[in-house]
Amino acid sequence: RKAGLTGASQKQKHAKSNLEKKRDEVAAKINGIYKTAQDKVKKKLADLETQSMKRFDEGNAKATKAFEDNVNREIDAFKDDRYSGWFGWARRAKDWVLGMDDLPEVKAIFDRNRAVFVSTIDKLVADISADNKRVIQECKDELAKARKDIKVFVDKLQPGLKEIGKQAAGEMNAKLNELDGFINRKQEELQNKLKDKQTAAIKAIDEKIEKMKEAMAGALAKLGKLLLLAAKKFFTWALEKFGYSLAEIEAIISRGAAVLKAIFTKPVQFVKNLIAAASLGF
Repeated sequence: RKAGLTGASQKQKHAKSNLEKKRDEVAAKINGIYKTAQDKVKKKLADLETQSMKRFDEGNAKATKAFEDNVNREIDAFKDDRYSGWFGWARRAKDWVLGMDDLPEVKAIFDRNRAVFVSTIDKLVADISADNKRVIQECKDELAKARKDIKVFVDKLQPGLKEIGKQAAGEMNAKLNELDGFINRKQEELQNKLKDKQTAAIKAIDEKIEKMKEAMAGALAKLGKLLLLAAKKFFTWALEKFGYSLAEIEAIISRGAAVLKAIFTKPVQFVKNLIAAASLGF
């Protein structure tokens, strides 16, 4: 009897051990399905961000170069036409003194090419966003497939393992929901980064336009900027002597510099405005 009881106990332990092993295998299988989906999704999203930013930077560089090339070509063509003929030398001399950055034809060249640049950047962002949306959907499809695979696996389990399967499936589905939220946040983050890059690209082209216009400014405007810089330094020195802090001085200088800039960098326009104001006064 003792030998029989011992044998029965060994069989029970062995059966229990096999059941626990199968339960562990069930949990591992379900966790494996989740882990496979997680790895695929995170890799797709990491690659997506890298490729999206690189694609924008390359497209922006190409659009910027096209902008510069087109503007320079059109400006050169405009100069060739403007300085041709008997009085071309006189127009050239006038532009040297007064500048050509304010000429309607020059403004039109910059406005036209800026519009083309902005349109190109807008389309670039739209195309990248559309491709990103497709990859995001692929990530969500991976989650849907994982949920389906887990359900199919649990449904096929034998009664003794079904309960542990349902429990493990519940835990993994909760993790899949968290991963779904991560995908949504990543999509929003990518879209915001693209918008920031888009804004920065347009700001950069506007700054480039200002620099290109500065290069076309006349001798008077360039002299005016030197005078403006000297005046700002003088204001800073003078106001410091009266005991103003730099923070207080900055606002005062900015107001004064705005007036001086109008006089120094646009002397002809300033005189015209002054005459118009005097005429209205009379």
